[in-house]
Amino acid sequence: MATVSVDDKFGYINEQGVIVIPINYTKAFDFKEGLAAVELGGQSGYINKAGEVVIGFKYDWVDNFKYGLAKVKSLKKMGLINHKGEIIIPCEYDLIGDFKEDVVMVMKDQKYGFANKNGKLVVPVEFDYSGNFWLPLEFKNGFTVAEKNGKQGLIDKTGKYVTGKDFDRIEPFNEGLAPVLKKDKWGYIDEKL
Repeated sequence: MATVSVDDKFGYINEQGVIVIPINYTKAFDFKEGLAAVELGGQSGYINKAGEVVIGFKYDWVDNFKYGLAKVKSLKKMGLINHKGEIIIPCEYDLIGDFKEDVVMVMKDQKYGFANKNGKLVVPVEFDYSGNFWLPLEFKNGFTVAEKNGKQGLIDKTGKYVTGKDFDRIEPFNEGLAPVLKKDKWGYIDEKL
């Protein structure tokens, strides 16, 4: 199916150009994992390929499904739902990242941690978000950057530090080495540290 628009309303046509889902929505997006995000009356939800509402119009914003989950926003807070509309992570976070290595960054009040696909916090929301665009808020090769009080270290998926936590900047291991900055000097540490 393809999304079509007529007079600022959206619907869907099939490959023959026949309207298969009426042109009623104020926004409509491509189908992902069998569902499409649509907006009606200022609220967003999801429909299936038969045009049936599967997840009601109760969110301020919704994202496409990926890996069986979708980010949603309600009252300016983000959460995650599954295909049934069941809440996996409640809408209580300021920001939710993308899943990398089966965990996702969650942020609240300028602090971040990580949750798994079941919605369980595997790394507590206790690390400082400094707003640095280069701070990788995702796991790479089993590790991610953790920042507290302006100092960084690498943690594993349980939140345990695997390096020192006194670096001015650190990046995840790649080919066994991690670049580090300390007192305006760059160097590398290995995974044995």
